[in-house]
Amino acid sequence: MKFQLIPKEEKFFELFENAAKNVEKGILSLKSLVTDYSQLTKYSREVKQVEHDGDTLTHEIIMKLNKTFVTPIDRDDIHELACTLDDIIDMGWGVADRFVLYKIEQPTTEMIEIIDLLVRAVEEIRKGISKMSHLRYDHILEHCIAVDRLENQVDQIVRHAVAAMMNSPSEQPLRVMKLKEIYDHLERAADKCADVANVLESVILKQS
Repeated sequence: MKFQLIPKEEKFFELFENAAKNVEKGILSLKSLVTDYSQLTKYSREVKQVEHDGDTLTHEIIMKLNKTFVTPIDRDDIHELACTLDDIIDMGWGVADRFVLYKIEQPTTEMIEIIDLLVRAVEEIRKGISKMSHLRYDHILEHCIAVDRLENQVDQIVRHAVAAMMNSPSEQPLRVMKLKEIYDHLERAADKCADVANVLESVILKQS
């Protein structure tokens, strides 16, 4: 029989749930930004605040990790999961900020479509992370697969949208540069979602 003299610190699961909810909140604010673009300043500030809250949550997780002797999952996975969750909202803030700084008149249809996919991806992440504390690792995989599929859709939309801009003789080079940078940040946000899914899959394998 195996037993532990020192119990595992389970609060990490609660902290991860809070971080995932915060990421979802930020991406939903980003969606509001592109669907109600007349309120650009308002929603960009909301995304910035969520990004700041994400930094605080990440710091809390890392500090707790440094002070905890026995963790419920691998220490490296805890650190990577905290950082990659934070990276998602960092990319989201990068998008919101560039809409303001570059004085973009309107988001493109493709950008709105991509952000809709990001909303779905972070929802899947939140659902997957919510199952960690119940040790429902077999049910987490379905959410990881969904995130990977959504990330692939984002990649495809970005490729076609950027190619269409590059191949259009009527497009102004400066506008192309601005929009491409926003597309790059959206794609990186999707990549970070996939990174979180990969960490969750690693946790599943180690617990199986």
